[in-house]
Amino acid sequence: MNDDNFACFETAIELRFRDLDQNGHISHIAYVEIAEFARVRHMESADISPARLVALDRAVIILDVHIKYLNEVLSTAKSVVATSSFVATTGKTLRHEQWIRSAEGVDNCHLDFTVGLLDLETRRLRPNPLDELTSIAAKDKPTTKAH
Repeated sequence: MNDDNFACFETAIELRFRDLDQNGHISHIAYVEIAEFARVRHMESADISPARLVALDRAVIILDVHIKYLNEVLSTAKSVVATSSFVATTGKTLRHEQWIRSAEGVDNCHLDFTVGLLDLETRRLRPNPLDELTSIAAKDKPTTKAH
């Protein structure tokens, strides 16, 4: 795998009734859930499942999130499109940028996460998380931790 596997990923996500608030708009928590679902799909597309990370004593954790609501999504919408892209930074964090768009391509919401790669044994952030994720994805088989 090369860094291109972490280029922008896009997936359609069907809206559920519970995703809507009393005004018929996607609720703020639903936007975060949609983004999380897209992030997991993105990582799985690069052969990095949550189970594989746990087997390696790793977990992606959210450290900060900024949400900007741009346009409403009306209750008549059946689905949205979520994008996911990882942006390398220096140190122990990386940016995870996501857009939620209507099926017609209108930007509805922008989410900008700061994430880290947690070492589950030491409970510390790993340096250069994008490099490590790229390395994990490049390996043919998941390796499990020794007990």
